[in-house]
Amino acid sequence: MSRQEEVKKESSNLIETGIYVIASPIGNLSDLSTRAIYTLKQVDWIAAEDTRVTKKLLNELGLQKTIVSFHEHSSVEGMRKKLIDLVTNKESAAYLSDAGTPGISDPGAELVRIARELAIKVTPIPGPSAISCFLSVLGKPASQFKFVGYAPRKDVERLNWLNDLKTQPGLVLFFESPHRVKSLVEFLSENIPNAFFAYGRELTKKFETVYVGTSKEAIDRKDIQTPKGEYVMAIDFPQQKKMASTEDFEELLTELVRLGLSQKNVIRYGLALGLNKNELYTLTLKIKKQLE
Repeated sequence: MSRQEEVKKESSNLIETGIYVIASPIGNLSDLSTRAIYTLKQVDWIAAEDTRVTKKLLNELGLQKTIVSFHEHSSVEGMRKKLIDLVTNKESAAYLSDAGTPGISDPGAELVRIARELAIKVTPIPGPSAISCFLSVLGKPASQFKFVGYAPRKDVERLNWLNDLKTQPGLVLFFESPHRVKSLVEFLSENIPNAFFAYGRELTKKFETVYVGTSKEAIDRKDIQTPKGEYVMAIDFPQQKKMASTEDFEELLTELVRLGLSQKNVIRYGLALGLNKNELYTLTLKIKKQLE
């Protein structure tokens, strides 16, 4: 069945009253899902982070809908009233951010919070996301990562931010606007020149760029010196190995003493594991006393 036939078939079914959180393209219109198009056709009105961006998307789809602005400075009470009317009138509405999956770096979370307070059903319509798109082409394990929004603007704040991130395991992802890209990469190249660094620019668009390497190597690149478009970036710090402590091997050393090894030989064995001699002596005395 073709995409057009799927949309036509689904359009015969009316959707339920509620809010539909729709992921929109991050650059390539073809990434908008069949389900997203169907939902946009069916809803009564649309809340948008930027009405101009959403209007352009609807024009591409040949759709005309009432669009309500909902951004970071919008009235929460105004939206609450709008959602109460939605329930009263048994309507359905969609929410779209400027690009990608809502609720990550936009006011979507606030709208969803209000909807849930009013017991309104909220349905996700999944699709494009700059974060998951970028992660998929890094070649790094992503079982543990942290997204931190945008990097600080000033170097003093950036330094505190960087020192805090160094203590956390896994990749750190963040967005950056083009007019701050160059200064940020210069800062990173001075402070963590050899740490893993990557960025994606204009993802899913014609001139998409994905760089993987270090900030030191990236600083002279054209798209850093004269940046254009939105950037998603990643850094990863080599984690220092935790030094083995004598307590970590207490069970093993206890078993060695139980098997009849002398205190001298148990200590010798512990030293071969890289343990502290004084701590080994204290622990073996403790173990012997416990086993007596």
